[in-house]
Amino acid sequence: MAKHPGGRPTKYNPKFHPKMGKLAAATGKSDEEIAKELEITTSTLYLWKNKYPEFSEAIKVAKEDPNDLVEAALFKRAIGYTLTLKKEIAVSLGAGMGSELQTAKVQTHIPPDTTAQIFFLTHRRPEKWPNKQNVNHSGELTINNLTPEERRARINALKAKDGAN
Repeated sequence: MAKHPGGRPTKYNPKFHPKMGKLAAATGKSDEEIAKELEITTSTLYLWKNKYPEFSEAIKVAKEDPNDLVEAALFKRAIGYTLTLKKEIAVSLGAGMGSELQTAKVQTHIPPDTTAQIFFLTHRRPEKWPNKQNVNHSGELTINNLTPEERRARINALKAKDGAN
């Protein structure tokens, strides 16, 4: 019998853990949540992902489905959509006869959401829709280098200029 090289033996089971990792990842869980579900630490999860390619691949592939669903939902919200809802309504049975509940289909339009549009475009087309503005400043800010008298004179000049407009 070979001697164990040291440390605690791994809990990793190649028949069990890739399947469980895949199931957890497919529901959109983060690595931290997957580790908790597998009853291991996050650092052990990362170790297993590096050491066992089948485990890493199972989680990687399973994470793609939720990502695709969220991406599709974001796009749908960005452009707007119509959905059909079932709604119960009270329908009169006639004079003095009361009413009964009936199910009706009601179409509801969800308008496009500008926040979803901006988020989608800034991430999908950052060259056309940058998430930041680049401001180039040329010149020197000298307000800190001015004496109090020079500051007052500069402020009065700006006020006079502003009053002229």
